[in-house]
Amino acid sequence: MISENKKIVMFDFDGVLVNTLEFSYKIHTRNNKDFTWERFKSFSDGNFHEGFDKAVHEENFVAIDNFYEHYEKELKKLTIHEVLNKTIAELSKKYILLIISSTDGSSINKFLKKEKLDHCFLEIYGHDFNKSKVFKIKKILEKYNISPQDTVLITDT
Repeated sequence: MISENKKIVMFDFDGVLVNTLEFSYKIHTRNNKDFTWERFKSFSDGNFHEGFDKAVHEENFVAIDNFYEHYEKELKKLTIHEVLNKTIAELSKKYILLIISSTDGSSINKFLKKEKLDHCFLEIYGHDFNKSKVFKIKKILEKYNISPQDTVLITDT
């Protein structure tokens, strides 16, 4: 449990802490030459994984078997902006920080360790926990016995 006055700040990862959109798109175009930027961005209209799964099943979209190997290789090249890095460190002193993402939790954890920010986030709720961000938020509210009014979600979509 958390103290009564402690609030939760939930961060999305991709597009919020670091911009992975362009390299993620490029990874997917390796097996899908006619895959457009607009179609890729449309996966984020709602649940990313539902849009992705629909494309695989209905549009002959070819999923990359080792996507997260490529993802982590590209992610290693990125860094969190210095101002954001300092902001996260300051926020972690006053609030409980969590990550809610469509990305694999272990990839996020490796990145946060590289950035020396892993100690700032209490937990990571990646797609390996559940693909639905709505489900993750409900579980967080239950787990921490906290009302939605005492939480903030920082996201890009």
